[in-house]
Amino acid sequence: MKRTLLTCLLLITVTISPPSSLADSESADIKRLIALTKAHSYMKANNLLDRMIEVDPTNPQLRLAGAHLYRQMGLFARSMSEYKQLMRADPNLIEPVIALSQMNMEYLNLPQALSLARVAVGIDPSNREARIALCSALIASDYLKEAEDELDKLQKQSGHDPEVNYVAYKLYLKRGQLPKARQELEGAMTIDPSNGQWLLDMSELCKLQGDYEEANRYLQRGLDNDPISVDKLNQMAILQEYFFRDYDLAMVQYRKILEIDPDSVTAMAGLDRCKTKKNDLAGMLKNQLRALFIAWRRLN
Repeated sequence: MKRTLLTCLLLITVTISPPSSLADSESADIKRLIALTKAHSYMKANNLLDRMIEVDPTNPQLRLAGAHLYRQMGLFARSMSEYKQLMRADPNLIEPVIALSQMNMEYLNLPQALSLARVAVGIDPSNREARIALCSALIASDYLKEAEDELDKLQKQSGHDPEVNYVAYKLYLKRGQLPKARQELEGAMTIDPSNGQWLLDMSELCKLQGDYEEANRYLQRGLDNDPISVDKLNQMAILQEYFFRDYDLAMVQYRKILEIDPDSVTAMAGLDRCKTKKNDLAGMLKNQLRALFIAWRRLN
């Protein structure tokens, strides 16, 4: 009887425990997926993700890596869907809660962003990312005094931390103190000069200060590092369309977005808008040239 029970236990162990080599291979593939995402090799990362999900569709670490990939690619709806599934599957998993708080803030759903940030801090009060998410949500929600208190705690805890510099930038920006905001953002970028979001934010800050050439330069740096980011391509299209009135270059950006996301309503609308503006501009120039020609004929 004992021998039979021991045999059964051994069979169960073999059945439910993956071989060490398989577990190591799986971990290595996830690390490779994360590395490809970090290197902005999104197509390779997406192909690898698809193959891995076919083999192991319920692996939470794989789904986290996939959600992060979709977010980096600018496929926010798909990314949020993945994070929500992970949160429902394991309410104590902090990463999807923080990510959803950040993404809800990007979509200006501030009550949900703040609520999720407080949930994240409740899961792990010592988690730095959760505290940063809370501080960021407080700033966005105009709870500036509480945000200042949280920022003070973060600065004492973390010292010279570029992420904390970035939070300070957002606080000063919210207060309209643009020189201080730029100082804090530049401080963050001295440590991480290729951070895509910070380059995008610096571009926006330069636009607020009326420095469109610098805005274009920072945004171009972001695209050089991340050429298929839908968010950055969209911002470049807006900059060219509305500030430089270079409709041809704006249309190039919108077409690139459609190559990545063929269902992008924003890009399709932008492309149609630029075509109309370009035709209107061409018509206006044609009329002006005709008027100048008539005036010249009258003089001669």
